[in-house]
Amino acid sequence: MLGKLQRFGTIVSFIALLAITIPAVAQETGRELKIIGTYQIEQGKRHGWLIVNLEIPPGSHVYALTQEGNPPPTKIKVAESESYELLRGFQANKAPHVVEHDPVFGQRVESHEGKVAFMAPLRVAEGVDLQNVVFDLKFHGQVCNDSGCIPVFNRPVEINFAGFYDKEEKAEKEGKDQ
Repeated sequence: MLGKLQRFGTIVSFIALLAITIPAVAQETGRELKIIGTYQIEQGKRHGWLIVNLEIPPGSHVYALTQEGNPPPTKIKVAESESYELLRGFQANKAPHVVEHDPVFGQRVESHEGKVAFMAPLRVAEGVDLQNVVFDLKFHGQVCNDSGCIPVFNRPVEINFAGFYDKEEKAEKEGKDQ
């Protein structure tokens, strides 16, 4: 019994060390991924855009939402809510960089570098304050460079109201010109 407890303690210590070390390694290597979440609502309506902007460190990349197989794709998970409805999944504001046959993975690989915005149309339920919608959003992915990848799993993303927009002006999609 004591042996099992010691092994359990060792495992718990190792996991705690990883939880501290992985973010520190990411910062030391300059691979800290900046994630900024916002939403905008069309003036006079109850629909708009949920936007997740990524600032990917120089020399690094994240895999596209559309990546198939290995490496795994980036995922943005939004919990269901009675306050809002996503009308379809997230899409990137720009096409990913594509390598048709990556020599490491032996398949097509799609990735993003620099800045990219992932956007999904949404509708806010009647009776919900448009400027105070609460989202439960988590980011899953990897920040990779030539030295390897650092996982970013289950990272909560705070979503802030970015204002109303006129339909003629379109949504001011923060990553559009990036």
